[in-house]
Amino acid sequence: MTEKTYRQQEVANKYVFKVHNDANKNDISAAIQYIYKVTPLKVNVVNTVFKGRKLVRRAFKKAVITLGKDQKIEFAA
Repeated sequence: MTEKTYRQQEVANKYVFKVHNDANKNDISAAIQYIYKVTPLKVNVVNTVFKGRKLVRRAFKKAVITLGKDQKIEFAA
């Protein structure tokens, strides 16, 4: 979890997850509902590529889940 994602979680009630490259918005929304028992208002998907100093690592997909003000996802510490 980065500082930016933590701030989004606190201020805008948005959560960021790394997801499978073949997953689409409907799959991600259904998984969030099943696992965390909350209903996402919005699901945004971002394809990312991590470039290191001398090597290019594999691309991955992340999902930004927006929840309602009265909903929250609790993570185990």
